Amino acid sequence: MTIHSLASILEKAINGNYAVGYFESWDSYSFEAILETAEAEKSPIIMGFGATMLEDNWLNKNGIEFLAAGGRALL
Repeated sequence: MTIHSLASILEKAINGNYAVGYFESWDSYSFEAILETAEAEKSPIIMGFGATMLEDNWLNKNGIEFLAAGGRALL
């Protein structure tokens, strides 16, 4: 699965007259399940992850870039 900008995903959806689902993963299992399902369906998705599992102190210390790197590694 590849990562695309939200703007490009939504532009294609508008032009193709279809919706794009947003899915929130709560742990690594739901993260993998969401990705596997999107790949099987060959469907673009918007996925949120991680921030609900983190304390503010951790996020402030490590930053969103660290969290994004973790998500990219799971792809």
